[in-house]
Amino acid sequence: MKRIKPNDNGVDIAFIQEMHMCKSEALKLKCSWVGKVFSSPGTGKSRGVSVLIHKAVSFTETKVITDKEGRFILVYGQLLDTPIILWNIYAPNADILAFFHNLSQYLLELEGAQIVVGGDFNQILDQDLDRSLPRRGTESKSVVAIRQMTSDLGLNDIWRTMHPEGREYSFYSPPNSGFSHKTLYL
Repeated sequence: MKRIKPNDNGVDIAFIQEMHMCKSEALKLKCSWVGKVFSSPGTGKSRGVSVLIHKAVSFTETKVITDKEGRFILVYGQLLDTPIILWNIYAPNADILAFFHNLSQYLLELEGAQIVVGGDFNQILDQDLDRSLPRRGTESKSVVAIRQMTSDLGLNDIWRTMHPEGREYSFYSPPNSGFSHKTLYL
């Protein structure tokens, strides 16, 4: 799969996962179009998430919350005088229910702001549409938790809403020779 540079498509806010950078290296993400960089670096050269905001975007941060593992970052702020929370997630690739349960608790505490949740959830929500080689079986506990979280908070998968029968993949697995869609924006 070809990597696309965020500003190739006129991106104003970009969520980056698996940046594999320490804190000092994350500042290198500030390039010609980026005005602000918020990062939660991982451990060593693994994990890590960042939120990049275009220099022309009127955004003022008020609070930033990160985790020690580089799995998520919450950026609270004002976007054009509207309270907003930008939440970038890079979930573990195992079925770890506690991770999604903890995310739900954060979201339940967030009120009074528009919330944009995005990232690599490392879970397949629709086995038929989100895999090039569909698998049958029971849903993982993490998928059930994601569905519950989105239902409780009235969140929708933006891409799936706009493309109800669409197929677009964000990950290729050489051992399985298949593609899957693990990235969500809610």
